[in-house]
Amino acid sequence: MKRNQTIVLFAALIVLTGYSYQLFKQTTLDFSTDEEPFRSMVMPLKEVMGASYMDGGSVSLHVTDAGGMKYQVFFPIDYDNLYDSHPTAFPGKINDWGRVPELKDPARAKAIAIQLLKDYRCPVNHPDMEPFDTNDHARRLLSHPPSNMTDRLERKVVKLLK
Repeated sequence: MKRNQTIVLFAALIVLTGYSYQLFKQTTLDFSTDEEPFRSMVMPLKEVMGASYMDGGSVSLHVTDAGGMKYQVFFPIDYDNLYDSHPTAFPGKINDWGRVPELKDPARAKAIAIQLLKDYRCPVNHPDMEPFDTNDHARRLLSHPPSNMTDRLERKVVKLLK
């Protein structure tokens, strides 16, 4: 009986290990049908970093692919849109905003950015700060509904009453 229990225990461990591997592995995204700059990215990605600007919520996605190429996608904040705080996306930096055409499918770009920010962590460990993950912060800014929904409603009401 002891041998049967050992076999069952090893089988359960193998199944549990396989399940946990599937659960925790990073999602591989297929960018072959997406627009630039995503189509040019060579997988697996080396680094993904999200950054927020001090304008109240614009977000930038910085990606370094397996070939060492660096890409950026900028999501400017829209204060007037109640539901979608980042309805547009531009390839490049904040300085390129208005000089480059916006992405044709900003919703897909945002979905890719949210998935990448979820899959890759970017912790900041500074002795004067609590541990902070910039990718988690950027992902929360891009996710629906906007995190500052009450502030947006208040601004709308104040504009309406003026």
